[in-house]
Amino acid sequence: MDFALFMERYGYKLLALIFIIALGIVFGPFLYGFVILLKKYPTFTIVMFVVGAVYTFLFRSKYWDAYAKAMAKYFYDDKYGKRP
Repeated sequence: MDFALFMERYGYKLLALIFIIALGIVFGPFLYGFVILLKKYPTFTIVMFVVGAVYTFLFRSKYWDAYAKAMAKYFYDDKYGKRP
């Protein structure tokens, strides 16, 4: 089996494995810390998670909408505000 056939057969599996390992390295400590915090202070952790989720759903959408309007005005749309 030459290299091209090997990559055709196993390339995406190896790429997915490398990607999963990289995600584990990046997010693993955060997940581990969350689990330890959940075991030690379960009520506080759940309350903070719910507060964070509510904040995300209520306020971050307004932030991204304002950001998109600013990008459209200053960077992407040459005729922003000039149309009838």
